[in-house]
Amino acid sequence: MSETKKEVVTSEANVERITEFVKELNVASDKVDVLQMDRYGFGAWSYSKANMLKNCPFQFYLNYVMKVKMPTDIGGRRDMASADIGSAGHRILELVMMGKTLEVSYSIAKSEFVPAKLSETQWEEKVLTMEMSIIAFKERIEAFSRKNPIKKIFTEMKIGVTKDWKPCAFFDKHAYYRGIIDLALELEDGSLIIIDHKTAEGFTPISTRVYDSQLDAYKVLFNFGIKPIQGSQAGIHFIRASEVKMGSYHSQDDIRGKLRTELEWELSGKVDRVTELGFFKHECGSYCKWCDWAVLCKSKEKYLKPLELGTKRVIPIKSA
Repeated sequence: MSETKKEVVTSEANVERITEFVKELNVASDKVDVLQMDRYGFGAWSYSKANMLKNCPFQFYLNYVMKVKMPTDIGGRRDMASADIGSAGHRILELVMMGKTLEVSYSIAKSEFVPAKLSETQWEEKVLTMEMSIIAFKERIEAFSRKNPIKKIFTEMKIGVTKDWKPCAFFDKHAYYRGIIDLALELEDGSLIIIDHKTAEGFTPISTRVYDSQLDAYKVLFNFGIKPIQGSQAGIHFIRASEVKMGSYHSQDDIRGKLRTELEWELSGKVDRVTELGFFKHECGSYCKWCDWAVLCKSKEKYLKPLELGTKRVIPIKSA
């Protein structure tokens, strides 16, 4: 099942409900204090959070500053089936890499997802069909380990670091940057292989280029949040295509220096861009189809435009 977006039904009752909800948003926004516009003023960062600030500052404002959600009765929530299918695939891969058989891994995952999150039909059509790809991935890792001895396997790791790049719990109040690494292979030589699983359908992988900043952030996170590593190479496992594409190798010096510095510069740059604009601007793009707010942002009535322009109130004015 592909991700779909419900349409806003323009009935009189629904228009009234939307109008009331927008009023509530404006009242809540008026209560937001002036923000600390630097990379330390927005709580714990993640790659997805930072990417949202880059792609659409207004979506970032709604999700991470106001911390509000689109009500389901308005019709903004996207179908979660695809996300749950992806989670099921990740769970099976996690169990397989922990040493369980494919049969046991599927059985455990199915008990967790069916019928709580997925129907029997969705499981058979979308999750069972990953089986051959998962087998191929396991065989690929086994072949790799015969030439490159693996010291330790990490799966679904939640990592956090403070602003001083010291390890902390994922949800620690002092967390500055955090992320979840799907799979990490610590080799006997002290280097690390990082793999991120992607379950998107209809996508033909060419390289890791569009994912490199995410993968580089994982290298930095592991080095400072778990243990120092001699170097690291990271890649993407495209499950549906049964492909693994690897990115560039970085030495420990690169990870501790260049990659960490670039990560911090990118965060500062994204915050500075909003500061220079003077408000949290709504940006249209291909990512809108994944956004719960698109049903109101893109409506001809411009329901959220006043709130968007009103975000200038929370940005401190820079002195000349």
